Amino acid sequence: MKPVILAMLALAACAPVQQRAVTVPPRAPVVAQSPPPAPPAVRAAPAGRMAAVTRPAAPARPAVAGERVARVIDGDTVQMADGERVRLMGFDTPEKPPRAECPAEANRAAQATARLQSLSRNGLVLARAGRDRYGRTLAAASTPDGRDVAETMIAAGLAKPYHGRGPRGGWCAPA
Repeated sequence: MKPVILAMLALAACAPVQQRAVTVPPRAPVVAQSPPPAPPAVRAAPAGRMAAVTRPAAPARPAVAGERVARVIDGDTVQMADGERVRLMGFDTPEKPPRAECPAEANRAAQATARLQSLSRNGLVLARAGRDRYGRTLAAASTPDGRDVAETMIAAGLAKPYHGRGPRGGWCAPA
């Protein structure tokens, strides 16, 4: 029986296939604010083959609405639109003047502040985790497209890893 089935499949594969247009209705959007997905593309196939229906590739990581940042206080602290001050966790940046211990630290603090302003331009996605001794909210932060703020700042050389315990280390070269 198996040879018969194989022969039928072989004949079916060689037989010309009638092509016809396939219409696939668009899917309903998942979130009300999301744009509707692109309609599928139907590619014409060579004679004897079936047409392929393809959908555009989904983004690697869907964007999430970030909370609006009113201002960046320094490289690791922001003030949200509602006035809440948030100390971002996982990293420490240089101090701004007058707390900077040397001109190099003040310069790097300005760079870190500018980088955090750039990262938070479209808001931040915050995972709140309590308060620090100054009353600021502690939170891990990522950009709406999923980039971790701590990892980004550390990779850029504008921050050092810090988890709230122990010495932070200096930003000035030893004399």
